Amino acid sequence: MEQFVAAYEEVLSTFPVIDQSSNEFAEKIIDNINNNLSGRIDQNNDLEDVIYGLLPLNADERNLALRNPAKAAQSGIAAGIAIATTFALFGENGFKTRSDAFRHSYWNWLMSDCCSVEWARAFATAHESPNPNNDDKRMDLNNNMIGRRVFASNPSASGFQAQTILLNYNLLWLNEVQKNVVVGINYLVYLRPMQSLTVFDDGPSFDDIYEIMFGGKVLGTTPKGGSRAFEFSQIPSGTYNLGIRCQLDGTKGGCGFQIILKGAMRLSSGQSQTPQIVIQESETHRDQLIFPNMNARRIDEG
Repeated sequence: MEQFVAAYEEVLSTFPVIDQSSNEFAEKIIDNINNNLSGRIDQNNDLEDVIYGLLPLNADERNLALRNPAKAAQSGIAAGIAIATTFALFGENGFKTRSDAFRHSYWNWLMSDCCSVEWARAFATAHESPNPNNDDKRMDLNNNMIGRRVFASNPSASGFQAQTILLNYNLLWLNEVQKNVVVGINYLVYLRPMQSLTVFDDGPSFDDIYEIMFGGKVLGTTPKGGSRAFEFSQIPSGTYNLGIRCQLDGTKGGCGFQIILKGAMRLSSGQSQTPQIVIQESETHRDQLIFPNMNARRIDEG
């Protein structure tokens, strides 16, 4: 791929007015690679084999590459840029995570920029064609769409501007156990890690019961003197009211509890775990939970 990038830039510099989507352009790139390799590409190889060597393609991608090898090669370069950028911003190229969502969306923005929205849609969809129609595939298809949508809304934006838009894009976390990803929503979607809220009795006498309210809805109650982890079906970016009411104070000595958040959620203080909080029976402790956009805490999911 490094040889290809060097050849691509040299041909473009030598022939600045050449149609970059043409077979002529792709053939000149291949000739340039041939001329600079000590072990030359087999002249009997056709254009299809050379492009396939540069980009490991599935059958549907290969068919597109044969019709437009230059754009297929540019799509490979775009993939490399998206991977490198994602690692620089997130410290990883994860699977089903926020970094995964960013990588797919930025790759599609890059392909739209170099090759057109229509090509990006066709090639990114072809890339997913061998995969089963599960949440992972639907997550990728939706995030691909967001990248193309961002480009279409401002085609003159720079790559840095596109990154900024995507990093500030609203997120939708979905519980993959429930298999509930839908393609076409205006969020960047991700599935991991699981988001959960745990409330537990922190003593000194372990005999209290708490009712948990989130976003105006009752999630449930904790067992007497114990703890309970509340999981979610989905959480969009936003700020949510949290209420924890002491339903029963067993010894009438005050209800002491702690909160632990797993995933991207944070309390209004920015913390994911509290020290002991003490309230009285029938009293409600109120706070806010913040579920961030793509940009916040990119590396530390909690």
